[in-house]
Amino acid sequence: ARFDSAVLRATTDHADALYKVGEKMAFTLKLEGLAEKVDGAYYLDWTQQRDDGTEPHGVEPFDLSAPKVFETSIDRPGFVRYCFTLLGADKRPIYKSKDGVWGPISFTCECGAGADPEKLEFPPEPKDFDAFWRKQLAELKKVPMDAKVEKVEIEDKEVDCYRLSVPCAGGRPATGYMTVPKGQKDAKWPLDISFHGYGTFTQTAPKSGPKDKIDISINAHGYDLDREPEYYKEFWKGVKLNERGQYGMDPADNARPETSYFRGMVLRAVRAIEWAKTLKNWDGKNLRVWGGSQGGMQSLWVAALVDGITELEPIVPWGADIIGKTKGRYSFSGLRLEYAPGLDYYDTVSFAKRIPATCRVNISRAGLGDIHCPPSGQWLLYRAIKAPKSITFLQNSNHGGAPGGKEKNQHTTYSEGVPKDATKSTESSATAVLGDAWNK
Repeated sequence: ARFDSAVLRATTDHADALYKVGEKMAFTLKLEGLAEKVDGAYYLDWTQQRDDGTEPHGVEPFDLSAPKVFETSIDRPGFVRYCFTLLGADKRPIYKSKDGVWGPISFTCECGAGADPEKLEFPPEPKDFDAFWRKQLAELKKVPMDAKVEKVEIEDKEVDCYRLSVPCAGGRPATGYMTVPKGQKDAKWPLDISFHGYGTFTQTAPKSGPKDKIDISINAHGYDLDREPEYYKEFWKGVKLNERGQYGMDPADNARPETSYFRGMVLRAVRAIEWAKTLKNWDGKNLRVWGGSQGGMQSLWVAALVDGITELEPIVPWGADIIGKTKGRYSFSGLRLEYAPGLDYYDTVSFAKRIPATCRVNISRAGLGDIHCPPSGQWLLYRAIKAPKSITFLQNSNHGGAPGGKEKNQHTTYSEGVPKDATKSTESSATAVLGDAWNK
């Protein structure tokens, strides 16, 4: 219990965590917030994931009361990620006294730094990328937008809540929930649409909704809502899952863009936006789209494919630089798409190039310690955007976040073409979407 309030935190000697190829990177690691002095022998287990294809590992003594410096470099453009874990005298991880969602919580620090990331090569783009998506949107247009909108009773009596199902090409409808502030019948509101992170969880109705906008949350799979448990068991039996229970990972399906699971996901996301734009209570001007991880990937897709989106916030967006692992760039094998040619049509870097200048993009968090959505892909994504844009790289941030958030850790925000006050994050409002994906 005496370790429960402690945090392992790293800083780099360059505040922006960026270096030249071959230049020494220095990481200073400290254990902060110990409730009392602790005697005995302790160690740090460290692993590097590197964009040169190597993965060094070691164990070193660690004085809890003093910072420790780790130095490294990389001889090509890209990033180095450290994962540090605090060990006891027996060289086994020390855990907090209470388990988290995923079980025992060890004391880890996930951090990183980059070398000349502006020299990273963009992933290849299919010559028929635009023609392919024109064809898919033409197929979608053939399906009438006969939405089924049903009122749902929720706790919050200041908003009306609706269950949505909008017919779509690709086999399943776009489904989700919408809340609308109660008020004058002809009131006009901004529109806020979010997409979900990765997972086989079941979307449920919200308990409340914002009082100043129309809020829509769309799931990634197009299942019926508010059904019995048996329905969802059967639904997932009809979706090809790998041995880890993950969808969309089959290289045979992803060999061609037409057979990828993500084709239907794109079309459902597009259809949801198209339908939302027909709402008579939308103000016709303000259309914000956002999501975390896979939700960020979907938001980038639609920003390139649907006109009228004015604000885009992808948070640690997935699906950038899918081919990167074949080039030696590091990635987590468990939730990293194994490269197949059909995935070139879904890489968010290619979509980012096509986001119009009328849409302002804020990648409000890119984790320098994120192994699910590595910073190399986030950097390529940012460079590809021609619209007004900003991105915040956060040190000690894994996929879920950093201890203490942005204010407690090194962070650097880059922006082009946006006012300074436009880079604020809505990370707190993204927690539910990210949490759904990773905590259930």
